[in-house]
Amino acid sequence: MSALNTTLLDVLKFKGNDGREIINEVIKNNPAFTGNDTMGHSIPVAFDTISKDKFKGKYRIGNPDIDPFRIINRGFGTSQGAYEDREFSVATAGQFYRVDQALVKRDAEAGAKYLTARCIDQVEATVNAMERQFFYGGQKQNGKSSKNGFQGLQMLVDPNMVHDAKGQGAKLASMYLVYFNNRNGVTWIFGENGTMEFSEPKEILVDDPERDPNGDIRQIPVIQAHFEFYPGVAYLSRYAAGRIVNIDVSTAFETKKNREALTDEMIATAIAKWPYGAPNAIITTKAAGMMLAASRTVTTLLGANNGGDVTVQSGYAVLPSEHNGIPIAYTDALVNEEKRVVIST
Repeated sequence: MSALNTTLLDVLKFKGNDGREIINEVIKNNPAFTGNDTMGHSIPVAFDTISKDKFKGKYRIGNPDIDPFRIINRGFGTSQGAYEDREFSVATAGQFYRVDQALVKRDAEAGAKYLTARCIDQVEATVNAMERQFFYGGQKQNGKSSKNGFQGLQMLVDPNMVHDAKGQGAKLASMYLVYFNNRNGVTWIFGENGTMEFSEPKEILVDDPERDPNGDIRQIPVIQAHFEFYPGVAYLSRYAAGRIVNIDVSTAFETKKNREALTDEMIATAIAKWPYGAPNAIITTKAAGMMLAASRTVTTLLGANNGGDVTVQSGYAVLPSEHNGIPIAYTDALVNEEKRVVIST
C-alpha cells in the first residue's frame, strides 16, 4: 500500500474497545507522526507498509549528469543516478492495559468510559514514544528514547546537511528540515501484519503480588487488552533531511530575547545545502519557534519630543507557521537541553 494514496488513519487504526477511533484524542504535539500539531500547523508526513521484517531501499547519493537532447538519426545517451542499497528494519511496539473487573462491571456505562480512557492513555504514550524515536532513535535524550526501537534522524542526517547556529550553554535545541517522500526522502514504514486496534478485552486471573495471611497466592480478576504493530523509519537519500543544531533558546520565554539565536537566514543557509530540491517540512520546539519569531520582529524608531529616539517594537504574536512557503510544525518530543554538537570543519 503506497503512502501516496494513504492517509495516517488508513495506516494507523487506533481504536478503543468501543470501536471508535481515538487517534484524534491524543493531545500532545507529535507532528512528525500525526502530520499536525495542536496549534493547527500541518506537514505532509509520508507512510508506507512493507510485507517483510526489513525494508530494502535505494539510497540516492547523486543525480545523473545527462544530456536529454539528441539529433536526427542519432540516439539518446544512457546515464543513471548514484545509489547505494540500504536496509531498514522495523521494530516491535505496542501496549496493553489490565483493569480490575470490578471497576468495569459495577457500572457498565462508567466502566465503558473507563476502558476507553485507558485506551487513550496507551495510544498517547505510544504516539509520544514514536515521535521521540523518530528524532533521537536509540540516543539517550531526556532519558526517554529506546535502544529497542528504530534509528532516528539524529543519527541518519548526513553531517554535511547540518548547520551550526553557534549557540552556547545548557539551553540548546535543534530544528529539523525534512523531505517526507516514500521514494527518495524520509518515510514511516509499517509491517503490514501489525494492527493499531486493541484486541477484544479478555477476562483473566493474575497473581496478587501480596499473599494472604496463610502465605497462599491470591488472584485478581482483571480485564486485559493489547495492541501490537511494527514501525520503522526509512531514510532514502543523503538529502532526505537537514538539521540546524545549537540553537540557543535560553531567552525564549523572557521579555528581551536574543534576536540572533535563530533567523530565516540560518534556515535559508541550511536549505541551500540541498544540491537539488528542498525540504517540505520544518519541525522544531516551541522555544526555538519563539526565537525565530523574535528575529522577525519589526523595530521602528520614532523621534521623541526631546530630540531623542524612542524604540517601538512590534512583531509576531504567534509562532511562525512557515519559512518561504515550507510549513513549520512544533513537536513536544525534541528537548531544549540537547548536548552541544561540535561541527567538524
